[in-house]
Amino acid sequence: MSRRSSIFFKVRLFFALFAFLLLAVFLVLGLEHHFRQGGDFMRRIDQNYASLFVIAKNHPEGVVLESLEIELLSESERERLLGLKGHRVMEMAGRRILVKDEGWMRQVLIEDSEQGGLALRDLRQASGFWLLGILFFLSILGIWGFYRAIMRSLLPLHLLERQILKFASGEIPEKSLWGGMDEVSRVGRAFHESALQVRALLDSREIFLRNAAHELKTPIAKGMVVAHMIENPRHKEWLLDIFLKMQGNLESIIMAEELSARELKPHMERLSLRQLCLEVREKLFLNERECVVEILPEVEMVCDRQLMHIALTNLVDNGLKFSTDHQVECAYFMGRVLIKNRGEALSEPIERYFEPFYKETSIRNERGSGLGLYLTKRVLEIQGLHLWYGYQKGKNIWAIGAEEKREEIECGKPSIKQSI
Repeated sequence: MSRRSSIFFKVRLFFALFAFLLLAVFLVLGLEHHFRQGGDFMRRIDQNYASLFVIAKNHPEGVVLESLEIELLSESERERLLGLKGHRVMEMAGRRILVKDEGWMRQVLIEDSEQGGLALRDLRQASGFWLLGILFFLSILGIWGFYRAIMRSLLPLHLLERQILKFASGEIPEKSLWGGMDEVSRVGRAFHESALQVRALLDSREIFLRNAAHELKTPIAKGMVVAHMIENPRHKEWLLDIFLKMQGNLESIIMAEELSARELKPHMERLSLRQLCLEVREKLFLNERECVVEILPEVEMVCDRQLMHIALTNLVDNGLKFSTDHQVECAYFMGRVLIKNRGEALSEPIERYFEPFYKETSIRNERGSGLGLYLTKRVLEIQGLHLWYGYQKGKNIWAIGAEEKREEIECGKPSIKQSI
């Protein structure tokens, strides 16, 4: 899963953006407060200008004027401020004013040629900044607490994911892990109950398949033995053909059930494609003319030997059954295995042939169970491979390849048909 599609990523992103937005709001409020209070401070100085000088002369060490919320600084503090850099110079009624901000404190130095110097500090602005700071801290604290609460509620999703993966591998999830009353815990308990029901169904299916295989294979084997004892060749051939068909259908049904339950785990290895095709030809008792293998010995493919045998056997047998010249070709082109046979194109949409128990109505398909292509597609998907069909120059072409090759071999594109 992509990191950006994770709900945890989205929650973190939302709260980060919200925190930045809150910071921007408080910065704007702080600047607005700074300029508004600065103008108010200068008005208070202008209204009480003469009296401030009188008080400063009587209190050279500085004094706090609570009624005006102004602090008169001492001469030493004034000298210190004059030595600092970063003053803003203003003019007011012919007086030179130096403004210096230290943190949240605004300080003003007035140079008057008649009355001398005067240093003041705005107490109201500092208190306003402290209030904004406390509100910002409390807001951030509240957002952090809300974020932690949401993340704590979502964290069991990781546990639920691990339990689902364990169940996929055959383990039953633990119910004791979901004791809470929140939505995730309720989902976890519901998943546990569903897992128990699914496991019970799988166990029942396995017992049924084993019993069915045992109960059906035994009479089929006995029937074949009895059929060999019949002296009439024609009746003997009929009975053997019936029992062989029953045996093949039974094996196909059992294999289809195993694949549907995803019980088969492929053992992937690098194998020679030519050798695999030769083994399939030998298994089907075909000669070199009936099954032409046009694959070089050095051509290899990463696959499961048993599952690839099933796929190639079904495709070769199916191609030979519906060929007009009783011949099948096994080839290799651009990373794909090709099974070709000369004959008529498929009359139905290709998706129909991948459905279980779907049979093409033809006298050549009397013995088919309708599971060949379904099993072939399933065993290839288990290995991460895919099956495609095309028709060109009077030949049916089945291609086995990886997903990344799809755009090159998908049917219906002229360039694809030319490459095949």
